[in-house]
Amino acid sequence: MFFIGNLYSNSTFVKWHSLGSPPEKIIKIAGLCEEEVCVETESNNVYMFNSYICGEEVAQSCWEQVDAMLIEEPEVVSCWYEFPVKSLPPTTIQSIVTNDCGSGGASQTNYALLNDGSIWVWDSSTTDLQGTGLFILAFPFGAISFIIGSIIALHNIPAVWRKWTKTSL
Repeated sequence: MFFIGNLYSNSTFVKWHSLGSPPEKIIKIAGLCEEEVCVETESNNVYMFNSYICGEEVAQSCWEQVDAMLIEEPEVVSCWYEFPVKSLPPTTIQSIVTNDCGSGGASQTNYALLNDGSIWVWDSSTTDLQGTGLFILAFPFGAISFIIGSIIALHNIPAVWRKWTKTSL
């Protein structure tokens, strides 16, 4: 159970999924707007994907037109956790990566623009406590090993004592 949980928390099972596209044809990923992906369309309009509105339901209504002044370059900072490198979806023509690393955890989000004009996302996060599972498992196994070793030693002490006392006489 712990092994499967660890595979999930290290992004082994995380898959790319589609965010759809705005009502106009996308020409490029422009950057981030308020920590959401922003795209530029053929008519020079900027659209932002609004995950607060949509959640898991992806539709054209998830995209809202915004002012180009909101666009920020994605930030990739040095991080204490290294996320696995995920291969981009086939037919990707542009991609960006952003991450956030702090004392409570780390997250990474990858966006890809496919040649059909759709935006795809891969995102994963982890906490500082991810490695504590190994310690939690190691402690009981160490205690059990100590108890078994002590029982074996206590069981053999009389035999060792008799052997030692015979040789010292």
